Amino acid sequence: MQQSRMVDAPLTWEEIRTHDNMSDLWIVIDGYVYDLSAWARRHPGGRKVLEFYGGQDATEAWLSFHNDKALVQKYMKPLCLGKLEGENPQESDPIRKDFRQLRETAEKMGLFQPNYWFYAAHLAHTMLIYLAAYLTVLYGGDGLMVVLLSGVLLATGQQQAGWLQHDFGHLSVFKTMWMENLWHLVTIGLLKGASSGLWRDFHYRHHAKTNVIEKDPDILEPPLFVIGDIMPVEEAKKSKKTLPYNFQHLYYIVIWLFVPYHSSVFLFSIRRQRWQDVAFSMSFYAVFLPLFLPQLGLSKTIMLYIVMRALESQWYCWVTQMTHMGLEVGREKNESWMVMQVFMLYLHYRLVIDQACRTLL
Repeated sequence: MQQSRMVDAPLTWEEIRTHDNMSDLWIVIDGYVYDLSAWARRHPGGRKVLEFYGGQDATEAWLSFHNDKALVQKYMKPLCLGKLEGENPQESDPIRKDFRQLRETAEKMGLFQPNYWFYAAHLAHTMLIYLAAYLTVLYGGDGLMVVLLSGVLLATGQQQAGWLQHDFGHLSVFKTMWMENLWHLVTIGLLKGASSGLWRDFHYRHHAKTNVIEKDPDILEPPLFVIGDIMPVEEAKKSKKTLPYNFQHLYYIVIWLFVPYHSSVFLFSIRRQRWQDVAFSMSFYAVFLPLFLPQLGLSKTIMLYIVMRALESQWYCWVTQMTHMGLEVGREKNESWMVMQVFMLYLHYRLVIDQACRTLL
C-alpha cells in the first residue's frame, strides 16, 4: 500500500493513539496508518466498529471481516497516511503469528469454500417450516391451539432464517459483494422482517469487541441486567437501590416481551436512508398479512404475530446470552483482536467441557 496523503507528525504509536475518536480517527492495518475521520460514516459495517479501533491496530479484525480484500483496498488507498514508524508490538505476538499461519493453511486446504448445497437445503427446510405454519392454519381452523402451534412453527422458521442470514451478513458465502448483499436482504428482510443494516451494525460491533462493556451490543447491560464480575460491583457502587438481580433470569422473560426491536428496524433504516432495508422488511408483512389475515381475522392474526415474535425473541436472546455469561465480561483492554477471540473461544469451550463432565459425573 503506497502513501496517498502527507502528514507532518511522524507516524509513531505515540502519535496514532491520540487519534482515537470519531472526529479524529486513525487506525493501523498491516503496518499502514489510515485516517478514517471523514469516511467512517460511510463504512458499510457501521461507523462505531471503526471507532472501537481508533488509535489501535485493527489488522486481524480487518482480515476477518473482509473477504474481497483487493476491492476494499481500492477504497482504502486514498485514506492511507503512510507506513507505521517503529516496531508494532502486535507483530511479535506468537498467537497472532500462529493464527496467520493457521488461516493460510486453512485457505490452502479450501476450508473457507462454502457448500452451496448446504445453503440451498437450509433455505428449503426454512421455507417448509413456514409452509407448515400456514397449512396448520389453513386446515386447522382458527382455534387457540392452532394459533399457538402455528406461532411456534413461525418462530422456528424465523430462527432458522436467522442462522441463514448470519452467514450472508458475514459476507462468507458468495464471491461477489452484490450477491451477499442481495441474499442478506432476502433472508433477513423477506424471511424475518428485519434490517440488514441494523443487524450488521450490531453484529459487527459484537465481533469487534466481544464481551467488552458498552461496546458489545449483545451484552444486556444495566440498569435492567448485569452479567459477569464487574457489572454488579459497578452498579452497586452507583446506588444502594438496585433491581433484584438475583431474579433477573425470571423478569428478563417478561421485560423482553416488550422490547420494541422490530419498530427500531424501520426507524434505523429510515434514519440511515437505507430504503432497500425498508422495502425488504416490509415485504415480510406484505406476505404475512395476506396469508393469515383471511384465515384468522385481525385479532387472531395479531395474536399469532405476538406469539411468533415473543418466542423468537426469547429463543434468540437465550442463545446469544448463553454464549456470553460463561465468559469474562470486562472493560476495554485494547487487546489484540486475535488474542481476544482465542481467549474467548478457549473459555467458552472450557466451560462447555466442564459442564459436560459435571453432568456425566
